Amino acid sequence: MAKWTVKKASGEIYGPVDLTDIVDWAQEGRIASEDELSNDQQAWQSPATVPELGMQYEILLDDQSTYGPIHVLVLGELLLEGDIQATTRVRHTSTNEVRSATSWLIPHLIQRHSADATEIDALKATVDSLRLRLEQAEAKVVEHTEDVPVDLRDVPRETLKWQRLHESEKKDRLRTEEQLKRQIAELKADLQTAYSDRDRLLYRASQAERLYRQITGEEDQKKTVAGSSLPAHSDAEETHQQLLENYEKLLEQMQQKNQEIEQLRQIANQPAGQDEKQIAELKAELETERNNQSDIRARLAELEATHASLLKDYREMNDRFIRLRDQVQ
Repeated sequence: MAKWTVKKASGEIYGPVDLTDIVDWAQEGRIASEDELSNDQQAWQSPATVPELGMQYEILLDDQSTYGPIHVLVLGELLLEGDIQATTRVRHTSTNEVRSATSWLIPHLIQRHSADATEIDALKATVDSLRLRLEQAEAKVVEHTEDVPVDLRDVPRETLKWQRLHESEKKDRLRTEEQLKRQIAELKADLQTAYSDRDRLLYRASQAERLYRQITGEEDQKKTVAGSSLPAHSDAEETHQQLLENYEKLLEQMQQKNQEIEQLRQIANQPAGQDEKQIAELKAELETERNNQSDIRARLAELEATHASLLKDYREMNDRFIRLRDQVQ
């Protein structure tokens, strides 16, 4: 929409403003016939040549001079100030029809009053509607605010609280991870020691088995070639029995070590899995809390924006209603 500028005869310039503002100025008598108007500040024209202004009335003075053209509503201002009389002659510049000032003014006042009354009724309905929407919005704000924990109403403080909580949980998680890493390293070292013990026992068992076979082989060879005396056979049997006992003990120790190794392996794997699960659950809970907080903030921001917009519309409508009421009175 084009913007209009008013250049007074004294050289002062007002605007650029909307055409509706220029029309209001013309009805209030703030634009004189000698002023100039422009919608581009290049080409200037007389107010009488702009039909929207309605400046088509000239006052015929007693000295045969004229005043105008002016808007018909300006006649009412001049009558109130005593500058003209009700019987003062006024001519319409387009039709050259001459009437008294009141003859021109009264029909326009009646028409304007009817239009103002219609607009006032519409404004009342709009104000009532805005008031109802405002009450509903305020009720929603109260309802949703009551659903929000008290400490969440202060968003900056709550944000700082969550940041600190996140940092604390992060430090605790890192501390726990470091402890678990040390425990896992210790368990791995114990496991390696257990493997070494098992290998050593296996080696000792293997050596005992070889020694047993060697002794029993030598004894069988002695019996085959030269025979053996009863005492030598008794010594061999006793040695053989000891070797068997030692071998069984070694096997039992090896089985115990295998069980210990398996237990250590289970212990080494269990904390890491549990920790990962706990960390995952903690992250999921934290993410859920963050999403809930973001949703609540978004809802509060939306309701506050709606509330502010309704308040603004209500105030504007109320101001227009007051202006129109004052004009009618």
